[in-house]
Amino acid sequence: PMAAAPTGLDAFLDDIAPYFYRRALTYVDIGAFRGEVLERILKSKLRLRAAHLVEPNPASLAEARERLAGQFK
Repeated sequence: PMAAAPTGLDAFLDDIAPYFYRRALTYVDIGAFRGEVLERILKSKLRLRAAHLVEPNPASLAEARERLAGQFK
């Protein structure tokens, strides 16, 4: 069976990826919560140079760090 077409954020990331061809992006997320958006970006076709997450809730920031551990070199 065919895989379902991406929707929502995943579809948006697929749509913009060609405009950033061979360019690494710097991602800044103010109010990053648990890092879900960055996690989806890392799974997309976009390339990241750096990511900066700001989250005032210490518990959410700790969860984001745990969720994203090992996904950066």
